[in-house]
Amino acid sequence: TTIVRVTATDADSGLFAVIEYSLVDGEGRFGIRSSTGEIYILSPLDRETKDHYTLTAVARDNPGGSPNNRRESSVQVLVTVLDVNDYRPHFTNRVYNTSVFENKPSGTSVITVTAIDLDEGENAAIIYNILGPNV
Repeated sequence: TTIVRVTATDADSGLFAVIEYSLVDGEGRFGIRSSTGEIYILSPLDRETKDHYTLTAVARDNPGGSPNNRRESSVQVLVTVLDVNDYRPHFTNRVYNTSVFENKPSGTSVITVTAIDLDEGENAAIIYNILGPNV
């Protein structure tokens, strides 16, 4: 998937104005199309593992057969990985035990259970329900 396109211009003419793009880094997660500057995803991203990347895109002109005449420029590309609801909430304990006296009034709190969700923002909101025949 293409995520962004970098572009550079060259005041030269003809073959000397042809620009070739490359990435200095990308952590194996990003690639760049050398003729268009389109940066794309090479492998899946996970916001919970890493939420941003700093890439360096390089534009080089055509040296006309002489590598010593090749000119280049670079730019940083900041990629922020946005969250999707890809994690299930899970309880912090596998089992919760509690006791309550039989004479406690309705509405008495008897236990607090906690769940967490590794997602972010609205995707991390948790709604608790009690399931069973006596509900």
